[in-house]
Amino acid sequence: MNRLFLILITFCSFAFAQESYVSITPSQPKVGDQITVTYNAGAAKAQLQSSTDIECQTLVDRGDFDELLIETPLKKDGSVWRGTFTLQEPGARLLLFKFVSGEKTDDDGGNVWNTLVYGSDDKAVKGANYMLGWLLANGNLYGFNHSTDIVSAKSALAKEMVLYPGTWKPRLVWWDRALKENDNEETRATIHKELDEVYASTKDIDEAYWDLIPWYEKLDDSSSAVRLTQEVNTKFPRGKSACLLRYRAIMKNKDFAKRAEMLEKLLSDFPNIAEKQKENYLVNLSSAYTADSNYDKAAEILSRLKHPTASYYNSLSWPLIEKGEQLEKAVAWAKQGVDLAVNADPSAKPGYYTHQDWDEQSREVLYMISDTYGYGLLQLKKYDEAEKIYRQAYQVSKGEDVDVDARYVEALVRNKHFEDAMMIGRQCIEDLHESPKLLDMMKEAYAQKEGSEKGFDALPGDKQKSFDGILADANRVKTEKLRKKILASRTNTPSMDFTVNDLQGTPVVLSSLKGKVVILDFWATWCGPCRASFPYFQKVYEKYQKNPHVVFLAVDSWERMKDIPATVANAKKFMNDNKYTFPVVLDDKVAEKYNVTGIPTKFIIDKNGDVAFTSIGFDGPGMEDELTQQIEILLGEIVGSLE
Repeated sequence: MNRLFLILITFCSFAFAQESYVSITPSQPKVGDQITVTYNAGAAKAQLQSSTDIECQTLVDRGDFDELLIETPLKKDGSVWRGTFTLQEPGARLLLFKFVSGEKTDDDGGNVWNTLVYGSDDKAVKGANYMLGWLLANGNLYGFNHSTDIVSAKSALAKEMVLYPGTWKPRLVWWDRALKENDNEETRATIHKELDEVYASTKDIDEAYWDLIPWYEKLDDSSSAVRLTQEVNTKFPRGKSACLLRYRAIMKNKDFAKRAEMLEKLLSDFPNIAEKQKENYLVNLSSAYTADSNYDKAAEILSRLKHPTASYYNSLSWPLIEKGEQLEKAVAWAKQGVDLAVNADPSAKPGYYTHQDWDEQSREVLYMISDTYGYGLLQLKKYDEAEKIYRQAYQVSKGEDVDVDARYVEALVRNKHFEDAMMIGRQCIEDLHESPKLLDMMKEAYAQKEGSEKGFDALPGDKQKSFDGILADANRVKTEKLRKKILASRTNTPSMDFTVNDLQGTPVVLSSLKGKVVILDFWATWCGPCRASFPYFQKVYEKYQKNPHVVFLAVDSWERMKDIPATVANAKKFMNDNKYTFPVVLDDKVAEKYNVTGIPTKFIIDKNGDVAFTSIGFDGPGMEDELTQQIEILLGEIVGSLE
């Protein structure tokens, strides 16, 4: 038995008890069974009590196939909602359940309901307990969250090994967990011994090499990693592991011309790889040619794809259009992308996407490639065509993309549609989507219309106003809308205490900051959206750095440094190079506590120590106003309590 699994399986329960307002039958489903899901909205703990429609979302883990999401509308009978679907997916191992109504989700407070899939022998199918253990150790699978439960994760992983002797994948999960919890020489020595044992028992299995070689590398045993790589290339020269290992090595090569040459050779040497894998390699080959400025070759590679997408043509055409080079050719490629986006292939939807998620992504891809195409048309001075495509992009994006907004206004200005330009620009400001470029184009429209900046009738019903007066009116509306939006998103979720060190090694304890407004911003130096957000984050910090009731903590997370001193040096260099002055602390499993699944993610904590607002990602310059308003609202609560 695995030395890291010091548990007594006889006394372990794998049915994780959750309140009975949700039931799933049969309790041991098999492929081919009809699954009935019941949700009692009348239960005290139910989060969707007043909903007028409820959908059950079931994520099916399918082993070697991508996860599949099944969306099942529920029918209401009194306070009970019920729905059925048939489990038809070969390879199904684990089912995860949550319930959705509009923008609301009930996943039992981040502990999704789950059930294993069973075989005809009434035994959990191979991989079922493994995936349950993986979920409990990692906390999230495609948006289905479960709080980490290390004891239960151990139990599930060990159960898999008892049911299916010889399986090695459960060990990989636990080795990873063990290193995260206690990365020291003793842990590494124990893992290394078990790794050698697994290798000895699996060295005639092609697939095992792909799993084990990275572990020898992680344990800094490069000689064993090299030896196993040579061995798999000898034993299985055209096998799965040899292909994947070579591909991984190729993608580390920073010489894009060489990378392209190596990918061409890989595709030639492995002609029988799966279609999906081949398509992925071709896309990366095209990207390598693009990065090497070999655009014609990149386009030729894309023409070989069976399932091209608009995003691929956007990646090809944007670098040229952004630089204003080879515009005729680049615009033609962008037009191909637009055509693909308009006629998107529904079969391209990833199985784990909801239909709503897919529709949203398709919308984003359409206005993204339309922006690329339109920007090229602007540079070619084809203003009528540019205005037309930007009108479409503006409508598809719902005015939510600041670059599309600004360039749409520019197209209107170039076509001398000055009043329309001012009207659209003002609407963008009011809807929280202004940018410096937008303001510049509005100012140009104003001056072109009036011949000066002293005043004109910008909108029907307005009295003659200066440009600044028009902006002031728009900003008042913007602030009112923003405040309403923020208040509607207010939560009162208890924060989780932590102690972390700042870059000088001084401990910072969250609970000691109770009574203040605390801004936690999870980030990393390699994260593009994080870096893009920081100029605005710095501005907000400077507004409040002298306010004793406000504390900023930029939590440096998920860095890829070898140790803490290297992480500190990396963060200090980043801060100094960019002249940022906001406080930085080093993550110590805080992101895990807060179930952070992507960065940047911000949590704004109120005076009571509750998470009042959460923000995921970076949407543009509007972040400055949004964060400012969030802080002002919470400061108002502090002032109110002092009066």
